[in-house]
Amino acid sequence: PHFIVCAKTSWHGKLKDDTTITKILSYGYGAVNTIVGDYTSDAAQRNAGLRYMARNGFDWAIIVDTDEFWEREKINILLQDIKKYSAYVDAISAPNMHVYWKTWEDRIWPDPQPDNPIVAIKTNKEFTWSRLSEGTQRAQTEADFHHLSYVRTDEEVREKMIISEHSHEFV
Repeated sequence: PHFIVCAKTSWHGKLKDDTTITKILSYGYGAVNTIVGDYTSDAAQRNAGLRYMARNGFDWAIIVDTDEFWEREKINILLQDIKKYSAYVDAISAPNMHVYWKTWEDRIWPDPQPDNPIVAIKTNKEFTWSRLSEGTQRAQTEADFHHLSYVRTDEEVREKMIISEHSHEFV
């Protein structure tokens, strides 16, 4: 099953409602469970999803943000890595994240980005900040994915920078 965790409002700054929750609930995704709440940070929102999954008997969560794209064969590699490393680690990170600017043709350098975000985590763990989880034993997957965070209009990029967990890093 799939789970979507939506925040009622932005974590930082106050922006107009983008109708995400309405769209998700109206599309009728079938096997998608939607969790809506008030969260003060990216990590708090992710942790709400992890707690929900743990209560419902799931051991692992794959973390995919709405501005990320995974090719089917790469998800399959990640799933195999979860099986392979499950007894030894609490999380799996992806050192090969491609980030784009404005279009699919324009990747941000360096490519891949050195962020190494957690893309799968045991549901009994928690995020401490954004895609980081202190005290977890991690393995790395060779599966790469596409982060489309900045494939937006100038106004949408500005809004993203205001509400992002990284807002304090932008000048």
